[in-house]
Amino acid sequence: MSLPTYIRRRNQPDPAQYLTDVLGKEFGEKLQAHLNANPKMTAAQVVGGMIDDLKTPAYWTRVLQARNAWESDYAGYYINPSKRHVRPFWLVPTLESEQCVILSPAGTAGDAISNIQFDVDTQGHFEIAYFMFQSTDPNFLVTIADGGNNNKLMMNAEIHARTIAGTARRPFILPETYFLNAQNAKRTFSMSFRNLYANGSNAIRWCFHGRRWYHKEAPPEVQRAMENRFGLMEKTYTYFLTLQQNPPSLNPNTPQGANLPGLTLAAGETLYENSAPFFKSTDEADTEIHKLSYRADGPFEFQLRERQSGRTLSNGFIRVENGWGDGEFPFILPETFLLERNYEILFEVHDLSGLRANVIYPTLTGRRMQYA
Repeated sequence: MSLPTYIRRRNQPDPAQYLTDVLGKEFGEKLQAHLNANPKMTAAQVVGGMIDDLKTPAYWTRVLQARNAWESDYAGYYINPSKRHVRPFWLVPTLESEQCVILSPAGTAGDAISNIQFDVDTQGHFEIAYFMFQSTDPNFLVTIADGGNNNKLMMNAEIHARTIAGTARRPFILPETYFLNAQNAKRTFSMSFRNLYANGSNAIRWCFHGRRWYHKEAPPEVQRAMENRFGLMEKTYTYFLTLQQNPPSLNPNTPQGANLPGLTLAAGETLYENSAPFFKSTDEADTEIHKLSYRADGPFEFQLRERQSGRTLSNGFIRVENGWGDGEFPFILPETFLLERNYEILFEVHDLSGLRANVIYPTLTGRRMQYA
């Protein structure tokens, strides 16, 4: 993720001008015509497609030699000009009184709090890479919304904190950094917390980490380079999916009823295709899954099944330790799994804990794509 500290600078940065100087005005005019016809290509790339315009093999050899000479024509190593205007950055709640959130024991008044604001001022853009927290007990739920983007949620429901955050030793690494553009106005992240720890109050300190791009103090050429880099970054964004729906026969361990992140299994209980809860990519965007993480009271085994096709993602039930990690060590899929819009993945599960109630919070982490 880190920017290179030093870069090689060319004596003559414009390849079109260099080749024109070496090969003459006629060649320069032809090269410019090809560049105009292929605006997304560099001059060095365009040269390779100009062979039909060149007269003899000997002249073509001169063109290649000139291009190779430009590619190796370096003045030396210099500090990357963008590096001077980018810094690592920790983002915590704006109000000092909210930087440590105190939740009452689960099931009591005050066990939830909402609209904790994390403000990014206009000094520079913020690119989030890590989620981290410290708490009395890690058993709590969160929601995260981007207030600067129509209060867009980063998840489909409350998510267990243990599945999407770690500590500074082992932070949760987003599959794709989340970019907050602070060009013209501050950007605000807002969070809600709900305590699941029933034996006492829960003191929570949440933190985002990434890097600030101090665009306003950068010279114009660096600002343009930053704008080019960020041009498409807000088209995709990190997204978390948890179980969207529990059948009425299940007994969720939260006050909100049927649509919740937690799934409660009795000792030895099994949920097959017709009764299994599911993950669903809504009609707003396609969702590409990168990581699997969970929190549970006890062990279980699972199988993921595509509802529409009937295909399973394994040839049998898998122990949870072989398929799911946590916020510090999520299971990273070697091949990302694309859930197209309205696609559903059944979570077939069998309890192995023997507990009277095994509460499971599974989370799929990926990115949403809104190109169309």
